[in-house]
Amino acid sequence: MREAFRKAALRLYEYCAYPAARYKILFRFLDTPYEDKALRELRPAFHASDLVEELCQEQDYNGGWGPLQSKDYSVKARFPTSMTAISRCLYIGLTIEDRDLLLRAYEYLEDFLKGTSREKLYKGGPVGPHAVRVVAETARSAAAGVGRGNAAASRRTRGAARLVLGQNAGGLWDWDPQTKDPWGYFGYFSTNRNYKHNRIVDCSMEVLNFLKTYIDHNKETHK
Repeated sequence: MREAFRKAALRLYEYCAYPAARYKILFRFLDTPYEDKALRELRPAFHASDLVEELCQEQDYNGGWGPLQSKDYSVKARFPTSMTAISRCLYIGLTIEDRDLLLRAYEYLEDFLKGTSREKLYKGGPVGPHAVRVVAETARSAAAGVGRGNAAASRRTRGAARLVLGQNAGGLWDWDPQTKDPWGYFGYFSTNRNYKHNRIVDCSMEVLNFLKTYIDHNKETHK
């Protein structure tokens, strides 16, 4: 499966010339070192992409993007919660080394640890160390929940195999138009998902993202 994954990632790289997509493919999928020449050359265009600019413009002076986890329905915001935006940063391939987005977000989260944040969790009392546990558990369930339990692991293996077999004639994935974002908030790369080209990029990116997590957590099985 690892070799099939690698070939699919390279096909997507050739299919889509968008710098932000190519950056993620090299960095996250193909494990290219951060200081590699190819990434260094792509990084300025990645940092200047609409995906990164949107996150920069929406980040507030506290380093967050609104409430940590509970959406404030009285405010119209591009990102419903700070956790959504932080997940978005990580999804597109940003690290704490890139611009100052995640550095400011880290400081925002650190305020919860110190108990100095004015934000309230679920409109309740002041947020303290509990918020850090929420963040840690959310990250852990998203990144490490792939390999628990034999029965569940077996189902995921079959699911991963079916995803690989679900490629289109070009060796990528396209799940047709969606009335809503199928990945939840902002789980896509294109700015307009109505275009077929962008749909293929979005779907392929999400499938490869899942497969990469699966393979990384099952390294003994998929060498």
